[in-house]
Amino acid sequence: MHYFQDTKHMLDLIKKSKNHCSYDEVNEKYIEGSIELGRNKYQGVVATPDDIIQFMIELSIKNIDKNINEIRWYDPCSGSGKFPYGILKLAINSLEIVSEADLPEIFFSEISEDGYLATLINIKNILTDSNLCIEKYIKLGRLKGFLGDALEVNTSKTALLSSNNILADVVIGNPPYVRSNFIDKEYKLKLKRLYPEVFNSNEDLYAYFFSNANNILEKDGIVCFISPQSFMRKKSSESFRGFLSKNLHPLSVIDLDENKIFENVSIHSVIICMGKKINNQYIDYYHALDGVDLKNVVNNSMSYKKINRSSISIDGWFFSDVDISYSRTKFLKDFGFKIRSGIRPSIKGAYVYNIGELENLKNEIKRNAVDAKGIKKWCTQQNSKELLFLIEDNSKEHSEAEILLEKYKKKLIGNGTKNNWMSLRSCSYYDEMTKDKIVYPDISKELKFSLDKSKSFVLDGAFFIDTDDLVLLGILNSQLALDYFKARCTSLGNVENKGRLRLKKYFIEQFPLPQSFYSDQMKRSNIIKLVREITECGESIDRLAALNNQVNEFYI
Repeated sequence: MHYFQDTKHMLDLIKKSKNHCSYDEVNEKYIEGSIELGRNKYQGVVATPDDIIQFMIELSIKNIDKNINEIRWYDPCSGSGKFPYGILKLAINSLEIVSEADLPEIFFSEISEDGYLATLINIKNILTDSNLCIEKYIKLGRLKGFLGDALEVNTSKTALLSSNNILADVVIGNPPYVRSNFIDKEYKLKLKRLYPEVFNSNEDLYAYFFSNANNILEKDGIVCFISPQSFMRKKSSESFRGFLSKNLHPLSVIDLDENKIFENVSIHSVIICMGKKINNQYIDYYHALDGVDLKNVVNNSMSYKKINRSSISIDGWFFSDVDISYSRTKFLKDFGFKIRSGIRPSIKGAYVYNIGELENLKNEIKRNAVDAKGIKKWCTQQNSKELLFLIEDNSKEHSEAEILLEKYKKKLIGNGTKNNWMSLRSCSYYDEMTKDKIVYPDISKELKFSLDKSKSFVLDGAFFIDTDDLVLLGILNSQLALDYFKARCTSLGNVENKGRLRLKKYFIEQFPLPQSFYSDQMKRSNIIKLVREITECGESIDRLAALNNQVNEFYI
């Protein structure tokens, strides 16, 4: 349960503490203790660098347009108190504050007792160094701490009734980086009850802190968080993006990419400053691709790019330019193309084999198969694997394969989803795999769309499109498509520097094709000719350049 710490309790904690550690020592001890207790994994504890904190404080002041000590600040996950410390340090140094009454009003929450105490110690130390008194600061009501779950403060169900109800001009901090699969079922039920407008069982914990911040902000308030960037594009964050589109509007977005920000975690992070009101139609955007760009951020010397708000929607937040006139396009799925996922056997080793390992079995119970690694860009002529194809329809032949599956029998029987324990799961599109089709790996450094002429069954880790249309193949392997997917898709690492695109079904379905995709026979003919040359003679710089030109013409 989350509860407000009264003045007496806070003062008692300070008196009991004999800690005379420096700021750095307090922070290091807190992080070390968190790692030992596993809080870095299950509570998402990371230490935000001081220069990033200072940048975020200054960004907040700029966007709210008030003096630092006129702002009521709230940090929902204070950790060792680095954000409150940074706010006080900047206020004292810039305003030459000599009275506790002139200090900024700061609220903070912390779920751990040692973090709560560390926050008080750091605040006490900076005030003492400036001949100011934390006891007076607390008694004036300008410093308040909450111990417990910050997501219980100002929830939509209890905000008006709770004595813990607070309001702030700026909510600032580093929400916990806890992946959805590390949130236990009981806590997920709690999140669903408290934040139904954002809830998704696959949503990471930090998203709920944005919703909570919205409940706490004054009508002109802003939130400034550093968080993972993944919510901008992933499918499971649609509800979250929908909530943001109605309640919190981006003012400044600083994409920190894969730069190493935190010592004990590697993540693609973003600093985002959002307001309850829309100031204008543009968002300040900066992409820190490398260490030089990151230095520009901490020095506050970068040049923002102005991005139209139309670039963000429930479908995704897209800040990169793609030279496509969307008014003359339709989604790929609207042309009737179906995107199918590869076969995923319950136990891969039981059904997927190297070429030749099933040569003694009848053809009725084996199929050529292709995995992601076996897909060759443009054209796949032969299979890379073999699939033990046991289905209900050929169950009479299963006995021949029983010796192969014997060691997996317990697990396969335990699966309990099939009539015959040896059978693969049923699938409605097995027949489509026996035709020519376009296949592609779902994770790749480059676009590797391929015409599969081997009539192979596609395995997990790859997808296929139920067509052998050469125009579609040419467009999907073009520079225009690469630029589009880089701007739209989620990725593993920086796609500009050895990172890999994640070509999920959702992004392929929504790829824009020209409305005249079928009707403009001249442009289709030009692309088909070039694609045939490439599939028969190989990709060359000249052929690829010619194809890119023809594809670009198709979109004009």
